Amino acid sequence: MKTTLASRITLSLGIYCLAMCTLAVEPTITDVTVRQRWPWSQLVDIDYVLTCDTTNRADIALTAFNNMTSLALPTNSLSGDLYGVAQGARRIVWDPSKTEFTN
Repeated sequence: MKTTLASRITLSLGIYCLAMCTLAVEPTITDVTVRQRWPWSQLVDIDYVLTCDTTNRADIALTAFNNMTSLALPTNSLSGDLYGVAQGARRIVWDPSKTEFTN
């Protein structure tokens, strides 16, 4: 059976794409620390490390809890590395004065 150059190239590209998909890193967040800038400020720094493929970007979603009760965090109370985030050490700043949880 003869194989043409075009079929060999197509097969090679298919194998290359399959190999690259298996090497992709699933985005993960680690090393999360949450610290209030006390006593001079109410702002809360949320530091984290995002691990993903170097070509990927991720959107970060936050959920806050009071024991088992989920708390709403308005998007205008959050700033920093939230959308289109590349891998590495990142920071989000939460301003509780822009929420109903001011104390």
